Amino acid sequence: MTTKRIEKIARHIESEHRAKRRFKRLTGDLAPRSLDECYAIQNRLAAAFLDEDGPVTGYKIALTSPAVQKLCNVDQPAGGLIQADRFRQGPGNASVTDFVRLGVEFELAVRIGDAVLAGGAPWTRDSIMPHVAAIMPAFELIDDRDADYADLDGFSIAADRCWNGGVVLGTPVTDWQHADLSAAAVTMTMNNGETESGSTGATLGHPLDALAWLANQWAGIGRSMESGAVIMTGSVLATRFPKAGDHFRHEIAGLGAVELFIDG
Repeated sequence: MTTKRIEKIARHIESEHRAKRRFKRLTGDLAPRSLDECYAIQNRLAAAFLDEDGPVTGYKIALTSPAVQKLCNVDQPAGGLIQADRFRQGPGNASVTDFVRLGVEFELAVRIGDAVLAGGAPWTRDSIMPHVAAIMPAFELIDDRDADYADLDGFSIAADRCWNGGVVLGTPVTDWQHADLSAAAVTMTMNNGETESGSTGATLGHPLDALAWLANQWAGIGRSMESGAVIMTGSVLATRFPKAGDHFRHEIAGLGAVELFIDG
């Protein structure tokens, strides 16, 4: 890994975003060779978009399901950085015109209390639990930029900030310890009619296992998760690609609900 190489790949991704070009996997000398390279590219992109998106204040885990990993030719999830101005409190609105192709994902978000320090690794579900100050239902807005899903690779997605385009948060719940996060029911209602159900256990078996995995990823590159950071633990339902006028309600049993309205 060289600074010049990372800079070249990051500049390419930045220019693709600014031109709103269709997503294409990175090839040749633009192809990342490891997740560590992807994370270095993400750091460079966070600096490039600092004026628009603010500093990094959150993180996400992506590529959690075996089916998606197979599709993207990877054997593990990937972590992503989320910048401050991409967070908003629900109920929220998103405009399809702000994205090349808007996708909506249904997640459980975690707010960190005491910092999760890189020096504390390896983290486990039990050791990281006291660092969780609050949890909440949340939408992640992704922009896959109309990607061809028959021609993907995980490193290209990871380098591209795991396609994060924003987050809409529900009301934080601080007395969450009563909830069985391995099996809490999730219900998505679309346009006050169509429904889909799932479970918070869809993210690596337990959202806090996903959180610990991500903390260990960052620890491997010397990064801590600071107090107040918000972490998206992975989608528990299939991604929806909405049209203007759609409305979503995402509820986690015992932990509240959040709403999202799609504008033109």
